[in-house]
Amino acid sequence: MDNIHSEQSNTIISKILFPILITSKKTKKIVYANPYAQKQYETNLDTLIGMEVSEFYTDENQREKIISSIKEDGKVENLEMSFKTMKGNIFYGLLSLTDIVFNNEDCFMGMVKDITLQKEQEQKLARQSKMEALGEMISNIAHHWRQPLSAISLASSGIVAQHEFGILDDECLIESMEIIDQESQFLSKTLDSFRDMIADAQIEKEYFNINLLIKKVISNNKYPFEIFLDLDEDVEVYAAMINMEKSIKTILNNSKDKFEIEDIKEKIVILKTKNNKYSTILEFLDNAGGMDESILDKIYEPYFTTSHMSKGKGLSLFNTHKFITVDLKGTIDIKNKKFKYNDKEYLGVSVILDIPIKSN
Repeated sequence: MDNIHSEQSNTIISKILFPILITSKKTKKIVYANPYAQKQYETNLDTLIGMEVSEFYTDENQREKIISSIKEDGKVENLEMSFKTMKGNIFYGLLSLTDIVFNNEDCFMGMVKDITLQKEQEQKLARQSKMEALGEMISNIAHHWRQPLSAISLASSGIVAQHEFGILDDECLIESMEIIDQESQFLSKTLDSFRDMIADAQIEKEYFNINLLIKKVISNNKYPFEIFLDLDEDVEVYAAMINMEKSIKTILNNSKDKFEIEDIKEKIVILKTKNNKYSTILEFLDNAGGMDESILDKIYEPYFTTSHMSKGKGLSLFNTHKFITVDLKGTIDIKNKKFKYNDKEYLGVSVILDIPIKSN
């Protein structure tokens, strides 16, 4: 612990260009402040001396937050907090603390780097990002709705026209009403999908065993193909579990849809998990014959579906891509792949999810 005496203080502390407050551990009161501190806290040095630093905190839990952040060496480094000045103005700063002995008294020396302008810029960018995301979502909803709205309009106008010409029969009426009902349900499901997307983004992340989740998905859903597991032990991920479950289902359902149009007797999916130093890898591999290479760069688009996908499946893959790349800062790679399993050669689609391990 450094021992700083009063005659040394001006020499040492005056060289530091950040506001400095030295606080007694015993009394929790300020025993020294440098000139930069009076500007930051909008008061004078005489007023600062003898005050408790807690008077500058913006909520009662900040003291506990600081204590819990103290390291073994007695230091706190760049703890982001909000503070208030003597005039009641709020600013954001990075707090650093270190143990010292000042005038033979155990103290904390604290420095706060003002980052208010940086935080305001971050908040501005965040607002812009939200508006851009909202605009993109509205555009995607409009794209999804355009075709079913057109079908509803065509069916309803057809009913009116046939009625006016006296050629409307029960069969045509029922057929048109079924089209309207079917397309209306699709409109509703599209809204539900986007609503769920917003809600899912707010779900808190947690650590969980991905192998157990995979086995749960397989157990709770019937798939018309064999699933072979090749799982590393104790593979944990840090994510929103419900979103990860949806992603696994989406990928398996895409294989299911492809198998339904392919004449393949032995339908298999291989699912692997692997621990790396910096990430967790999930690989899905099927033998459904692969995809057209010309569409591989389009499959993440929110309104794109391949010929084997039913309505809405394109949106599911879009949500999966967003979850992995945006929410988890990972990557998703989909490509055709030839592989050998049990001495047989196959062609199918490989889907690899690379999920970063959360840093402490």
